[in-house]
Amino acid sequence: MAPFRGPTRSELLALLRLSDAAARLPVTLGLNAPQASVVCDERGFAIRALELDRTRASAAAREALAQGKPWMPENEFAFLAPGKVLLSSPTKEFFIALVEKMRWTFS
Repeated sequence: MAPFRGPTRSELLALLRLSDAAARLPVTLGLNAPQASVVCDERGFAIRALELDRTRASAAAREALAQGKPWMPENEFAFLAPGKVLLSSPTKEFFIALVEKMRWTFS
């Protein structure tokens, strides 16, 4: 499986500045592995850390290996879900300003 590469900060900001940005979300951030998701819901815009459901991933790994199928770390990506909020704003404009100023660790 090819390494994962999410958008850079510049690419994310360009997407967020589009008039239909909310419709283009969620977007996954990260380098080599998914790390966070940019989402938009009734509360506004947010970056949420992706958290692994270890119980489900372990069960899927055991099942795959029992069937003689390969299991690689990348297979766990399917068991990631948005968790802790890292950054949020009720408005797109303020969210963009926060993304511009935040410490960027996703690429």
